Amino acid sequence: MNLKYFVDFHNIINEHTKDACVMKSASVFMKLVDCYKKRHYHNLKHVTYCLEKLETYTYLAEDLDTIKFALWFHDARDSEFESARFAMKICKYLKTTKRFQDKVRKLILATRHKLAPKTNDEKLICDIDLLILAESQNVFDTYERNVRKEYKHVPIKEFRAKRKEILENFLDRKYIFYIKEIRKQFEDIARENLKYSIKKFS
Repeated sequence: MNLKYFVDFHNIINEHTKDACVMKSASVFMKLVDCYKKRHYHNLKHVTYCLEKLETYTYLAEDLDTIKFALWFHDARDSEFESARFAMKICKYLKTTKRFQDKVRKLILATRHKLAPKTNDEKLICDIDLLILAESQNVFDTYERNVRKEYKHVPIKEFRAKRKEILENFLDRKYIFYIKEIRKQFEDIARENLKYSIKKFS
């Protein structure tokens, strides 16, 4: 894990608590890294992918720190609800501000992709999380294979049906991406990839 990620993580904590401590930050960071081990898609590669993509769109963020912090936690557990609870537990341990906690929680829950995001930053984190859908065919195929590996415990017939449903839900939306600048560049590519994948599951 690149040291720059820890430094950035600690700097965020330092900005949003009166009780910042490098040892505390390091302890939390190591625990967080452990959460992403032994997973095929929702792993550290996905988190750092999102953080790197976010760097391109920092000018669109209203509160960049909370988006970065939420990205670190959004897939730390098996569901976004559990991930949000885990993040809140860590925030309380770190004694971050209530405002910071509330925003992080809402951002993590936005990545469920069930309800339309309400704020600009919720829209941005959702779009960043879904940019994998607009990658090249080879990268997209690898993504789909890794999702299947992660859910290999699910019987293949059940997995294919559920996966097809999830992808169709994205395709049925008026827009996959909420932020105009991101939509303009990636919407069409993502739709083509989704149609391609859905066809394979049909």
